[in-house]
Amino acid sequence: TFTIYLPASDAGKESKKGMDRKHNGQQPQSARIMMMDDEDLVKKVVQSQLEYFGHEVLFVADGSEAVELYRKRMGTDKKIDCIIMDLTIPGGVGGKEAVQDILAIDPDARVIVTSGYFNDPVMANYREYGFMAAVSKPFNLDELHQAITSVLT
Repeated sequence: TFTIYLPASDAGKESKKGMDRKHNGQQPQSARIMMMDDEDLVKKVVQSQLEYFGHEVLFVADGSEAVELYRKRMGTDKKIDCIIMDLTIPGGVGGKEAVQDILAIDPDARVIVTSGYFNDPVMANYREYGFMAAVSKPFNLDELHQAITSVLT
């Protein structure tokens, strides 16, 4: 079985020809990013994209593990700069629940929500749930990079 994701429309998007590490003149900021997702393929793709921009990537399987790792790294020289959380984790704690626990530990945590369910109310109103940005799956390199840059600045 093959699943192919295509954009609904290219209207309003500029061509990204010639994109380099500076990403249209904007120097990426190196960061330690925790990624919470249950799909191995998504992890591999995101790791490749984030490392391309000079980020260190840590993976966790669900929200419980994310909260534990964030708490453990808090106040150390290995503090997590940004978290990318999948909204739903089958059989585990998803981003909607975990973000509240992380914000209780650190109200300044920088958390991005991701989901393949673009019509989910959390994706549409992500700030109301404590997230700083939202990125729909499948990931677009440019959108993911822009979201990370926006929450880190």
